[in-house]
Amino acid sequence: MRTRAKVVTGVARRVPGKGFEIHFLDADDRVYSEDEVQSATGVNASVEAAIALDPAQYQWEYKRYRKVVEEQQQRPDFRDFRLY
Repeated sequence: MRTRAKVVTGVARRVPGKGFEIHFLDADDRVYSEDEVQSATGVNASVEAAIALDPAQYQWEYKRYRKVVEEQQQRPDFRDFRLY
């Protein structure tokens, strides 16, 4: 169910010697589409617009499974398991 809430992208951009600038960007209009593919495309476009503010500061890391993978790779039979 849609709530009709306004979608915004929030960005904290580091400014050397000053701290951070906070930016709130309107989401791409496709975010509101009933079509899931169009909506996801709108989310991606919104993320791209946020990155475009300062591409040098963009960093994506997702460490959820990193430790598990490293530990599993130490097992002699690790190739028998699916590692994410």
